Amino acid sequence: MDKYLDRLRRRYIKRINQALSFDLVKINLEIALDFIENNDLHRARRAICQLAEALDFKYGLSQHLFSIYSIIEKKLTAGIVNNELPAVSDAKYLIHLLLDKWRETDELTKKTETKHDRNNVYVGLTYNASGLCEYADQDYSDGYKA
Repeated sequence: MDKYLDRLRRRYIKRINQALSFDLVKINLEIALDFIENNDLHRARRAICQLAEALDFKYGLSQHLFSIYSIIEKKLTAGIVNNELPAVSDAKYLIHLLLDKWRETDELTKKTETKHDRNNVYVGLTYNASGLCEYADQDYSDGYKA
């Protein structure tokens, strides 16, 4: 295995194992950029194609993301087939733009979650003397009910 692939695997394995779904998108974009930096355009293209394949088209945003992923994939293909460096630069630029927007969204989400953390509902299963029980636990101080 190439040294850079081993380095990438070690760099991302822990983050992937601890990631939420939207974190995986960011990680995949970062991996695509790392592949481009290592002139492995085939793997970068595959990473972008996997993002496009994972889209859920019942959400309107997916249509737009698919268009952007398609453009990136075409630019990377031009880099592979015709060795077009400007096309690869364009692909990197678009990936950086997407990554920046995902990071902005992540920051907004963290601010919102922190603001409403005390209103979480905890639902789960536990055991008591008679067997399995369901429970819901909620702090009702802000008017939210389970």
